[in-house]
Amino acid sequence: MRTIQFILTLLILTMFSQAQMADLNLTRMRYGEPVQFYSARMLGLAGSGLASQGSVGNALENPALIFPQQGTLTLTAGLMTNKLVEDRQFPYYDSFSGFNDFGSYSYNSNYHFAPYFQLGWILPLAHPVAVQVGRVPFLDFRYKYAEEVRDPFDKTDKLLGYNWIDQSGVLNQTFLAVGTQVVSGLKVGLKLGFLSGTIDSTMKIEPRVEGNLFSEQRIDRRRTLSSTPVLFNLGLHYRVSERLSVGAFAQLPYTLKWDNHLKGDSMAVAEEIDYPLSLGGGLDYRFQNILQARVFMDFIYSFSGNFKDSRTAELHYRDTFTLRGGVEHLFFKKQMPFRIGFSYATLPYNYNLANTWLTLGTGWYFSRWHVDLAAGLNHQEFYQPDLFPDTIYGLDARTDLDRVQWTNYFFRFDVTINLF
Repeated sequence: MRTIQFILTLLILTMFSQAQMADLNLTRMRYGEPVQFYSARMLGLAGSGLASQGSVGNALENPALIFPQQGTLTLTAGLMTNKLVEDRQFPYYDSFSGFNDFGSYSYNSNYHFAPYFQLGWILPLAHPVAVQVGRVPFLDFRYKYAEEVRDPFDKTDKLLGYNWIDQSGVLNQTFLAVGTQVVSGLKVGLKLGFLSGTIDSTMKIEPRVEGNLFSEQRIDRRRTLSSTPVLFNLGLHYRVSERLSVGAFAQLPYTLKWDNHLKGDSMAVAEEIDYPLSLGGGLDYRFQNILQARVFMDFIYSFSGNFKDSRTAELHYRDTFTLRGGVEHLFFKKQMPFRIGFSYATLPYNYNLANTWLTLGTGWYFSRWHVDLAAGLNHQEFYQPDLFPDTIYGLDARTDLDRVQWTNYFFRFDVTINLF
């Protein structure tokens, strides 16, 4: 028990690591935040399971996992819920210019929701083939920010105005996956994914003072795909022994071609963003004990140095990797799972800043129904210049960087039913 407590403490401390300079919000708005967990079971295991046979959601990365499945026809439907809390703070000093602490001046808390579903069946052929279709969120561009500006030199704390950023939109993936067994113990799979969606963003400066010095400013922009991006995933799964399985996948590079439209302007500005090749492998090991514990370990490598943006000449990105692991126990005659997972992922623009997730999950299995639910936590700190310079309201610009704290809360709930 003490060993488990020590490990959990170490994982939590890793999540709250030292802050570095970054632009996580601007990167999310421009390039999207990859959706890490396609099902509640995946979230409970921090996404691990590239070798987890028949796992709902993992087949989107490794399509070989869709064969076999528990029923001839299986339906899964669920809800993705994320809550992003952003606390933006500025440094303040005493009368002798000595640093005191950081003071919070903007606090935003927003929920994001997205449904998902997938349908799988076994084709009654001479050589059985599993097919899966569905629709899931793939890249999340949603971000909201609100800031209240007050006069620091006015004793009445005079309100000067509000600054707003509101961006909505998710690229959803509609996919078709096919998997089969080629020889004893070896399965292969292929997935085609088609991306669709529209991104709308508004940036607004709303003064609350009289006079001609201040005027409201607003920019509305819409980003639409000029073509349909296609994702190709190739997967392998091999059962080494009764207790050990291994899996691997490759997600080929893809390109998003955007048309940017400003409200009231008929002209569109074109841009292309190239997302890189990703390779990954994992294992699934079953312990020989009464609880039948399963351990999952994955390693994913992305060639992020090849990431390109047609509107940015040099990004100076570097390749990234993700380590993720999870443990699953089945209790009460294998009807109730308990899951725990941890994931660590480097970022392409700053290796000193990482994405880490600590997750828990459970559920209930009975008859032809599976109910799964999971929750996760991700925390990051980074330094960034003021998003809206104070010079907008006639004040002196702050030269110090803001400290930004991001806390993400994840929740997934889904139901799987074996129809036949």
